[in-house]
Amino acid sequence: MLCTFLDIRPGHGFLAPLMRRHGRATHVLRALVRGGLRGLLRDEFRDLREEVPDADPAAEHLDSVAEALRRRGTSDLVLDAGVWEPGPDGFLALEAHSQRRNGSVRVGDVVQAGFTLTRDGDGPVQVLARSYRVVCHNGAAMRLPGMRRVDEAHESAGDAVVRCLSARACDEAEAVFRATARESATPFLETLDARLRAVMRGDAEHRAAREEIDRRFARERDPSLWGLINGVTELARDTPDHRTRVRLEQLAGDLALLCVSGRGRRGRAGVVGRAARGAPASAVAAET
Repeated sequence: MLCTFLDIRPGHGFLAPLMRRHGRATHVLRALVRGGLRGLLRDEFRDLREEVPDADPAAEHLDSVAEALRRRGTSDLVLDAGVWEPGPDGFLALEAHSQRRNGSVRVGDVVQAGFTLTRDGDGPVQVLARSYRVVCHNGAAMRLPGMRRVDEAHESAGDAVVRCLSARACDEAEAVFRATARESATPFLETLDARLRAVMRGDAEHRAAREEIDRRFARERDPSLWGLINGVTELARDTPDHRTRVRLEQLAGDLALLCVSGRGRRGRAGVVGRAARGAPASAVAAET
């Protein structure tokens, strides 16, 4: 069972905007500053698993993640956030990162390996690698080369989560982001605009989000794609609606992957292969 999801009342604290929007049906999970993800396994907190009907696919996946993390160990993990909204249009999100898996995009700019597990409505559960930028507490989520959907890979959500926390996944994400730091953001601005329109609801929200990303990008004083990505993830960090936040983090990850795909200047095999120290990018090992 997945324990210690905190039931935070609407209108209370810094999560108030999200709670007011979704009401009491939303249960928001936050890590204790000192306990990190270890708090998930303690009994003194409310068990969200009891809120999820056994017939709901989320129940099986939450149990799988809890068991996989028990086997792996959780002393290095920090839980960033999690949301459960029941119902046919509900939403599930669980995010954490490892303080032991560190990569460096530039000197002093550290990213840590993590994961994001989501399910939107009655769609499938999705597990993506999530890189946490320490300097400003942002996250970007992406499907690294070799990663498949949980149902396609015939592996549990728990196993997929452990793969995202592996040393190999950390190396591959580091290589992708280092490539973005060498690329100009200019060729990606049109793609950003088109994909942002798909994330936001309506023209007004799209314009407001684009203006905010442009403002944060300019403040970074970093003309690279890495600077643009951090403009997107900063907006995600400050977005109270968690569904939109997750989609913005995935947009940031999509931009990063474009940089190392055939549509960018560098081929994926070259960039990622070097980070994997000669191993194929598809062989993402579950090193812990």
